[in-house]
Amino acid sequence: MTVAFDDSTTNPALIPSGTTATPFGSIVVSETDIPALELVDVVLSPGANTTGDDLGSLSDPTGFGQYDATRHIFVESAIGFSSPSAATAILHRLVYTPPALANGASAVVNATVSVGSSPLPSVPDGSTILADPKNPVVLQTVTPPGITGTTADQQVASGTAIRPFASTRIAADSPGYDAQTLGTITLTDDASAPSDAGGTLAGPGITKTGVGTYTIATASYFALQSELQSLVFTPAAVPGGGVQATRFNLSVSDAATKLAASDAAASVQVAGPSAVPTPPFIAGTSTDQVVIAGNAISPFRGVTVSDSNASPKVSATLTLSGGGTLSGAGLVAGSGGTYTVTAASPAALTGTLQKLTFTAPALGAQPSATSTIKLEVADGGLVATDGKTAITAVVSPAAGGAGANFTITNQTTGQQILISGEKYSGPVQGIDQQFILVTPDNLNITAAVPNVFIRAVGGMNAIDVSRANGNNVLDASTGSSFLTGGTGRDTFFLDDRNLATDAYSTVVNFHSGDNITVFGVNQADFRLTTLDNQGAAGAKGLAYTFSAAGKPNASVVLAGFSSADLANGRLTASYGSNPATPGVAGSGGSYFNIHAN
Repeated sequence: MTVAFDDSTTNPALIPSGTTATPFGSIVVSETDIPALELVDVVLSPGANTTGDDLGSLSDPTGFGQYDATRHIFVESAIGFSSPSAATAILHRLVYTPPALANGASAVVNATVSVGSSPLPSVPDGSTILADPKNPVVLQTVTPPGITGTTADQQVASGTAIRPFASTRIAADSPGYDAQTLGTITLTDDASAPSDAGGTLAGPGITKTGVGTYTIATASYFALQSELQSLVFTPAAVPGGGVQATRFNLSVSDAATKLAASDAAASVQVAGPSAVPTPPFIAGTSTDQVVIAGNAISPFRGVTVSDSNASPKVSATLTLSGGGTLSGAGLVAGSGGTYTVTAASPAALTGTLQKLTFTAPALGAQPSATSTIKLEVADGGLVATDGKTAITAVVSPAAGGAGANFTITNQTTGQQILISGEKYSGPVQGIDQQFILVTPDNLNITAAVPNVFIRAVGGMNAIDVSRANGNNVLDASTGSSFLTGGTGRDTFFLDDRNLATDAYSTVVNFHSGDNITVFGVNQADFRLTTLDNQGAAGAKGLAYTFSAAGKPNASVVLAGFSSADLANGRLTASYGSNPATPGVAGSGGSYFNIHAN
């Protein structure tokens, strides 16, 4: 009796959540002693980062075989009269149904395949069991990206630009598979055919690739979401009394998992000039905004007010319920949560509304509370009403509320979200979680857990680890950033290697045991100057500035320090160099290090 495996199974086998797969279709079991009674058993076990008892299930669509959900074992037998054997047919039919996963989750399950064989009529014993040489087969269940918040039939007057995806949200797919995210947007006409007739899209990162078709390629789902929310649709002119409908088919795909999500709900209705007076149009309100209790957000950042009447003059009334306050230039507070904005052009009113600030109430022991704002826009006696704006205030994760590890406030779009980040995979000992984001937007990032690595590339960012403390790494990359350390030992990274403009960063809470590393500078090519009392009010201190011919200047301010600390031993500074570590951002080359003693 001889049993042999031929297995070209790809590890890991990626299986989209909500689907089934036949992951053992490349296994061939050969049998020389025939006829033979062949037993197949497949044992499922938890893989890396998988917890719980739900590992999915195995089944044979012919109805034979049995899966023991308690022991996670599938067993089936058959009589084989040729080679490849009956076991091969069983394995090729075998269907794996993965566990149901929430968006953004993943599950890794190991499958150990074994085959037992013996000539008839003998019953196989343990000596005839042969295990799959690719032991085990790794079954990686992954979830696709998610798209929410798209809005249909957004009303806008001809000649008025609008942000059609202002309230759109892109949810992450499985951890480790949210890189190289691609968004494709197709503008269609009433016949659902791609068309440029309705207007054009423009914004950061967008590329027109065909008739009515655009793409946005980004480094992560969060960057794609930010760029989508910033897109501006400029409609084509519509004749008087006419209405032009443009629909937006949005798809989001991930290069790593090959999974995609699509949404065709977003659309705009562009109205031409009307001889009969009509109410104003309100578009871009959002129902699912989130803010940390006591913090501020721009609730109307994507709102557009337009009016198809001749010489329109519009005013607004806002009614706030559920707690919190509104503030901003041009806003007049009344009683009972009512605010007004005086008459102006639709474009001017749009600008005023987009800059308004909502400050969430303090919640105390209450985990969350939702506030709503009813917006009424009037042009004479004609009024448009929109009551969809809703903001949910949540307790900070650091106080035991939402459970996320990082709070990100996008200063460019006004959005605030909570995010878990990822398990740290770098070489620094003692770091548990990481958050890395490449986007041109300006971000405020706050850690709610200790011992984190945070890297923000592309904007002017603020990174704060003082809420949870611990030992952390704060990487400002090439931007001008405001970095706030905690009570533990923190490392701050700045990068002078590929500056496009002058970079000016500030480090707060720099204390004994902390380090600042400025990459890309050396003593031979750069002139170093130090100045006291530099930086922003409340964070003034000692500034180190590195200058070189033909390159932008790089400066870092140590709040609370002065040039006297260079002589009294509080600060030690030195140049150095080290080899690059593959896959580790900010490693390799020359550097300047500042150490607090």
